[in-house]
Amino acid sequence: MGALLEDASRRWADMPAESAGEASELAETLLATLATVLGDRRDAYYISTPITTGPEFVEWWSREGKALGKGGPAYEVQLGQVVRRNIEAVRPLVARVERTFNHPVIDPTRLGAIPGWQQPDYHRFWVRVIDRFVQTVVLADGWSYSSGCALEFAAAVTGGRSVLDATLQPLSSQVGLRLLEDAAGELDAAGLSSACQRDALEQISRAHSRSRPGYAGSRDAS
Repeated sequence: MGALLEDASRRWADMPAESAGEASELAETLLATLATVLGDRRDAYYISTPITTGPEFVEWWSREGKALGKGGPAYEVQLGQVVRRNIEAVRPLVARVERTFNHPVIDPTRLGAIPGWQQPDYHRFWVRVIDRFVQTVVLADGWSYSSGCALEFAAAVTGGRSVLDATLQPLSSQVGLRLLEDAAGELDAAGLSSACQRDALEQISRAHSRSRPGYAGSRDAS
């Protein structure tokens, strides 16, 4: 799976954003490419890991990132270093999941930058991957501080997928919710956005409400 995602990244890497098509069209193409390998089975393991955010980013931001000026050359160089450290940190977990389970493993760090895509495009894409192909989501350490991981956890819980922590033990939705709440508070205190964490909390809360006995959904106006 890693080679397939890397190959797709290489094919699009040099395309100008205006030539790469709409984000939704590229997402459909990539989903179709994954389907050639995974078929209609929903049995893959997905590694949900911080890439551009997470604890590494929060620490760097608090220490020096916020003083650099977001989007400036120095900021982008150091952010790239944060991304590389995040990717290196998850490699042992990916290898362990591949050794332990006889299932395809989807590692999102293998997909490089797509011209024209912004963070919400990646978030939507990986949630669709989980919905279509994934049986189990494995959460890397520090996942609750990651915008993408928070939304991926919500997709797993609301979609009835199995969730494992970084030790490959089951993670309950209750524990995950507490971790998200704690992370949202720390992100707020650091002056960073907790929007994705709070969105995930809301999605899971709504799903739990709908599953309670007696829930009738929206009522018709009388």
